[in-house]
Amino acid sequence: MLFLGLIELAIGVTIAVVTVTQIVAPLWRGTKLFPVFRRQGVLESALDQARQAKTESELERELRETQNSIKPETPKS
Repeated sequence: MLFLGLIELAIGVTIAVVTVTQIVAPLWRGTKLFPVFRRQGVLESALDQARQAKTESELERELRETQNSIKPETPKS
């Protein structure tokens, strides 16, 4: 009887996890349901990472240009 109770608990937890990760979370974020079946999610993640890397490189370039354009003031005597 204890074994059946554990099996029921495991099934219930599995159903709850699937419901939350595949239905509730996508509804909350405004994305399509059942993202586990979509390759689009993987591609969107890769695209987000590429955009982040591009933004970081642009900011680093701008920082270098700004640092190079700053000239230390020499005291006048």
